Amino acid sequence: MAKNLFEAIKTGTRVLLVGDIDQLPSVGPGNILRDILSCNNIPRVTLNKVFRQAAKSQIIANAHRINKGQQLMIDTSKTDFFFFEREEPGDIIKCILHCISKLEYDVADIQVLSPLKKGPLGTQELNKTIQEAINPKGQAIKYSDRIFRVGDKVIQTKNDYEMGVFNGDIGVVKKIEGSSMFVQFNGDLVKYGYGQLNNLELAYCITIHKSQGSEFKAVIIPLTSSHYIMLARNLLYTAITRAREKVILVGTRKALAMAIRNNTPVMRYTKLKNLLP
Repeated sequence: MAKNLFEAIKTGTRVLLVGDIDQLPSVGPGNILRDILSCNNIPRVTLNKVFRQAAKSQIIANAHRINKGQQLMIDTSKTDFFFFEREEPGDIIKCILHCISKLEYDVADIQVLSPLKKGPLGTQELNKTIQEAINPKGQAIKYSDRIFRVGDKVIQTKNDYEMGVFNGDIGVVKKIEGSSMFVQFNGDLVKYGYGQLNNLELAYCITIHKSQGSEFKAVIIPLTSSHYIMLARNLLYTAITRAREKVILVGTRKALAMAIRNNTPVMRYTKLKNLLP
């Protein structure tokens, strides 16, 4: 994608890239932004000052603390960052459901982010649990092992240029007619035939990797030692910075500390930085 982009730009054009190397690397191969910044001949500006208005936000302050390897500071007098200490998976799930029910947002504006797909606190199980808790009786259609109901939050998992929906698009099921389902994405109502439901999954909970590039009013993040294989500073930083108004962490302080301490980057072997002038 980057190759095609730069080949399409005329010689002499000025290019301004805006990015954040502290977030997770791309799902695909390469390490383009970090490689570009490793070249001293390319001018750059680093934004690292927290201004007065932003400093009032615990989300922004804690994001900076994570990047520095510091423990989070949570001011209970403020209303945008919370940590609920829970040990057992069942208690974590109950807390997540309680938070969803108490937050004064539409379901579409609340996003649960999990480090993993599998396990009791992975996206697959959490989606089923949340669906049964908040939308158990809507008109439904079943596809394979998935049940979709009117009112469900769903995510597209594959680019479909004919339908105009793409991998990562999140929408809400608006109606079901026979074997067809209609999903609203950013105001557009898209019709899915039965066979096309294969490209949809529930999206009450998605992985942190899949959330990159998105933002939500409220984010809820389960953190336990069972996620140890994925717990890393850039993962936690990416999850927290998806939220505009509220962050809620639910889990153990041990898992939180593990994530903040683990700043070992996954090595990617690339040649781009050797080719840059």
